[in-house]
Amino acid sequence: MVDTTARLLGLLAALQSSPRIWSGPELAERFGVTARTVRRDVDRLRQLGYPVLTHAGATGGYQLGTGGAAIPPLMLERDEAVAIAAALRAVPGVAAGSSALAKLEQFLPPTARREMSAVGDMTLGLDGRPPVDPAMLVTLTTACRDGERLRLDYVSRDGAPSERLVVPLRLVHAVGRWYVVAYDRGRSEWRTFRLDRIDSIVATGHRETPPDPPDPHRFVQAALSINPYRYQARVLFAAPLGVMAERIPAEAAVLTAVDDDSTLVSTGGDSLDVILWHLLRVGIDFEVIGPAVLVDHMAELSRRLTALTGANRVGRRQAVTP
Repeated sequence: MVDTTARLLGLLAALQSSPRIWSGPELAERFGVTARTVRRDVDRLRQLGYPVLTHAGATGGYQLGTGGAAIPPLMLERDEAVAIAAALRAVPGVAAGSSALAKLEQFLPPTARREMSAVGDMTLGLDGRPPVDPAMLVTLTTACRDGERLRLDYVSRDGAPSERLVVPLRLVHAVGRWYVVAYDRGRSEWRTFRLDRIDSIVATGHRETPPDPPDPHRFVQAALSINPYRYQARVLFAAPLGVMAERIPAEAAVLTAVDDDSTLVSTGGDSLDVILWHLLRVGIDFEVIGPAVLVDHMAELSRRLTALTGANRVGRRQAVTP
């Protein structure tokens, strides 16, 4: 029984390790058994819920398929299990993530369990935002793939409810939240929708291809770093895109390479002083392309700083008696 169980686990690991077709003789030689034993082992795996496919012909054999109402156990290497744990910790906000992590941990050997526990104990999340329903993720990603129109009950930033008819393009995870980039048919434009503001989703069964789909990543970047703010700034930095990407967070600006030595940075803020502070702290020379009010504000600050510098050179502190 022990040999049979070990062989079944080995057969399962081989089938899960590669999507290729394994021939019967190849598996028989691998595990030191006959082709008939391999066929019996394949039947046992099927009884356990694994969809093992049989391919006929000279190049035929066995292959692990997909499907089934329930997901049977997986054969994971220790590094793979720890990687899954790290991914669940790194991308929060999915309701079933913690329960999946708990199930995974209980089947691991002690060394791997300690490594996964360290991942959990030594990582923190600051947002404390409510998790997203996995069923919502499935509905949205399936609609993205199929171009299916959805009906959303959505709550805006100011708390106003509305019904939206949308065609989703992609889901983006940013700054601890999930967003869907979708074409809003009622407004005839592309919009971003926060998943935690969607109350319900209804699939309509209708498919369509909206016009001029944007780059989802840059579209969400703009929605977070430019569009909501009073001032929108476009600044040319004297550094290549790779350097700027290391110094400016993805959620703070949209970066565009102009040439090998310069990058256009588009960002926003409700205060000109805040925008300038963030630009100056990058530590790289720049030229403000717009708006003009930001250039005027820089000139006024420069005038004031020049005056203050001149006043300090007089040595006012020497005239102050301790």
